[in-house]
Amino acid sequence: MRLLGEKLDRFNRGFIEALIFTPKFNILSPVDFLVDTGAAKTTISASDAKSVGINPMKLRRSAKPVISLGGDVKARHLGKCQLVFRRHNTEIVEHLDDILVLEETKIQNSESPSLLGMDVLKNYIIKFIDGYIIIER
Repeated sequence: MRLLGEKLDRFNRGFIEALIFTPKFNILSPVDFLVDTGAAKTTISASDAKSVGINPMKLRRSAKPVISLGGDVKARHLGKCQLVFRRHNTEIVEHLDDILVLEETKIQNSESPSLLGMDVLKNYIIKFIDGYIIIER
């Protein structure tokens, strides 16, 4: 299945929308994920966590911070969840043991995106065609 992401932004970054589903917190909400082959794990930014109703302070703190361009950021474990990718009448569901949720910091601004990392992307081929990002199985 081929998933078409948004048109590349002014920085040539590609985003893919996925529904995040976590029954533990009764959440089923869309999140735009930056396709990031440099990220080992999928992470949800503090601003996206807030907008979908995840309170990071209610989650177990990660022993290791997330290392980013802006420095180390404390993270929390969301635990078991699913990412649901939709295209027309077809869905792909990725079952994940964990997604990291970043804590809000002074260095992280509201434009910091959520990242679709290699824990998910390793299952896909990534292409850039006509200014769009495409991931497919």
